Amino acid sequence: MDLSMSCHLKELPDLSNATNLERLYLNDCESLVEIPSSFSNLHKLKALSMFACTKLEVIPAYMNLASLESIDMTACQRLRNFRDISRNVSQFSISVEELEQVPESIRLWSCLRVLTITSKGKLKSLTYLPQSVRHLHLSNIGEQRIPYFKNNLQQAELYLNSCRKFKLLPDSIREDYESKEGLTCPNDTPYTQLNYTNCFKLDRKARTEILTKHFAQGWACLPGSEVPVEFDHRAKGSSMTICPMSKMPVTIFKVCVVISPNQQTREFEQLVCRRISKSIEEINVYAIPRIRRKHVFLFPSFLLEEATSGQVGFEFSSG
Repeated sequence: MDLSMSCHLKELPDLSNATNLERLYLNDCESLVEIPSSFSNLHKLKALSMFACTKLEVIPAYMNLASLESIDMTACQRLRNFRDISRNVSQFSISVEELEQVPESIRLWSCLRVLTITSKGKLKSLTYLPQSVRHLHLSNIGEQRIPYFKNNLQQAELYLNSCRKFKLLPDSIREDYESKEGLTCPNDTPYTQLNYTNCFKLDRKARTEILTKHFAQGWACLPGSEVPVEFDHRAKGSSMTICPMSKMPVTIFKVCVVISPNQQTREFEQLVCRRISKSIEEINVYAIPRIRRKHVFLFPSFLLEEATSGQVGFEFSSG
């Protein structure tokens, strides 16, 4: 179910009977204040995305949805903490201005592999993390050290962005974004997020590895002002139309867009992709850390056989 960009949606309906719901997208529902307790009945829910729900304040405690694998609560400005939503989640992203500590219960999330946290410099405690974490992305946190990494340096990768208070980081995990030249792409996550925004010194080998990376979900972003020559269908402007001409049950291809920095001061850029094929319309919203120059943004797209017999249109916008 995709309710993204429902700007006037203040509350969700009773979802008690939606027991087969697997994906719920609430991106940019800027009037939504509360997630109802009926969410605890969504026992088949796998993905929950609430990007830029700027008025969201309440999430039910102890929902513990066993099927939930991916949660995105990026740019939910009014949230002060997050609950024990699912202990089986593998990908979790949260951006909370007032977040001061990560709850102790997160150490019980034994399937968590990719964790992204942004906290406007107020996060003071990052002690309780499960041993399963392999990729930790931190932006603007106030913590100076991470006790978790004392015994896990050989197992996990740490990505830092504007974490100016960090001290005594070993060279093996210290990352200066602007001077970064090489990279390590994670290969073992169901959702790949290759965030190399503002890495202006990436060498050719690193750029090639990013551009040729195959992933079923997620995105990649790196500095660049032109679509690579490997992409056959090309267009200028904010829209493009292609004719897939495929007889396969599912057509999978990669989309590449050149994005420019905007004048907004918020921490994340927003890329909206609207795809139209026959009578099917799909909208995807991506949150990208603020960029200072032009970047190329890549993401996978899927088309079912019934949607590939005619033209497929893409429209892009930013916010």
